[in-house]
Amino acid sequence: MKKKVGVVLIVSMFALCLVALAGCGKSEREGSALKWAYEDLNELAKKDKIVDVDYVAKLDQLNVTVKSYGDPDKVFKVLNKDIKGKDIGIIYFHGYYGSSIDDKADILKHIGNLKCKSIMALGLAKSYYESTDHSWVNVLPKVNALYTETCEPFIKYDSVTKQKLASVKKLWLKDTIYDGIEVFSGLEELAIEAVVEEYDDRVSSDTIMNTQFTTPKSTMPATKKNGETVKPVEPYRDTFIFNHGVYAVDNIKRLKKIPKLSKLTIAPTFEKYDIDGYGADYIFAISNVRNDIMVNEPKQKISDNKYIKIDELVNLNSHLIEGSREATVNQFISSDLKGNYKKAKKFKLKKGKPKLNDKAVVYKISPYEANYSTKKKYYDNGSIQTKKDLGNSIKTPERADDYRYFVYVYPVYKYYGKYDKGTKAYTETYYIQVSDLKKKRTYKPIKVATAKPEKKFSYSGSIPKKHSGTVKESKIDKAIKKLG
Repeated sequence: MKKKVGVVLIVSMFALCLVALAGCGKSEREGSALKWAYEDLNELAKKDKIVDVDYVAKLDQLNVTVKSYGDPDKVFKVLNKDIKGKDIGIIYFHGYYGSSIDDKADILKHIGNLKCKSIMALGLAKSYYESTDHSWVNVLPKVNALYTETCEPFIKYDSVTKQKLASVKKLWLKDTIYDGIEVFSGLEELAIEAVVEEYDDRVSSDTIMNTQFTTPKSTMPATKKNGETVKPVEPYRDTFIFNHGVYAVDNIKRLKKIPKLSKLTIAPTFEKYDIDGYGADYIFAISNVRNDIMVNEPKQKISDNKYIKIDELVNLNSHLIEGSREATVNQFISSDLKGNYKKAKKFKLKKGKPKLNDKAVVYKISPYEANYSTKKKYYDNGSIQTKKDLGNSIKTPERADDYRYFVYVYPVYKYYGKYDKGTKAYTETYYIQVSDLKKKRTYKPIKVATAKPEKKFSYSGSIPKKHSGTVKESKIDKAIKKLG
């Protein structure tokens, strides 16, 4: 009995030892699911050369390029094995030169069927978004933020697919071009200046404010003599200098079409951002369209999730926009001038002399020899009168929609006769017409002055077809100021 027990004890101890040894030999893999995928895809790349991968540890970002002669099934089999059921970081799929429509369609179907649980941010090259196959949208329910260079490709998507895009709540944009953004009608957070692509020229930005570029230009990775790629130094992406100027207010106006938008995030893949005068102008411009949104606070870490009201950010940087505020506001007003003119034409006509006791937009037309109209019409060659032009007599807008009166100052011409060389002569009469946009009424035009054509006039080049008298600018300006 004792022998048998001894044998059993020895066998049991041996079994326990095996179990212990097996446990000791099995270790958990370090890092995130995307890091595992990078390591495994890198091994695949060494064997089959069908994929290129890069991994940015600080962002937990995997960049994947499936080559046109590769086998997407193999690539996505490895990728899905590592990310299945996991919450992953940023994944970006580069396009590959020479990929056919069928190649792209195959890859897009795989993207639409990624096996992860959730994706912090998904990005695809523009060539994928422009493809006729849109099956990638099937992954959107798992995506926290969608990255794109531009929204323009989505305008051509069919209505069913657009409905899926309307479910996107967070969008990362490479730049600040908003053409087509209305497709994302359910958008709640917009991130601009997002750096996702591997060789983006904004990848490192520990620079001073007066540098020419926001960030130093990056370079493609070098190669060793044997052809092996030298892995580039991972970018810091510490402080992004937001210095985007205001170039097209009609582009910014598109943000009005996103009713649920409540947050604007600047430089989401950087640790933080700072702002200069151009950037402050841009924020002010957006506040003229959407002053109901929150913006991440400058110099604060993105991870701290500190947001303030956009008007508060404008006020904090008011010293940076003192000299440009009026010009920015006038850009918005300029795009509304023709609409205001048409609107005012439909208002009820009122007698009496108007008094500008509130903010007004004064739009003065310059003489235009090529088109001497004999009645009032809209001209696009005028200028919005500034504080400097109007003095203290008339209040001017401080924001795009912050005015009550639309004042149209225009010339009307009447045929007077002909000069000896055939040039037609006209009298020029200037009028001022005031419209009260709040009360929806337009006052009868006020005549400023009439100028007859001179008996003789000089010219250079060919003989002009038309010529008119010229009402003095001083008379027009004086008449405008009297309305204040």
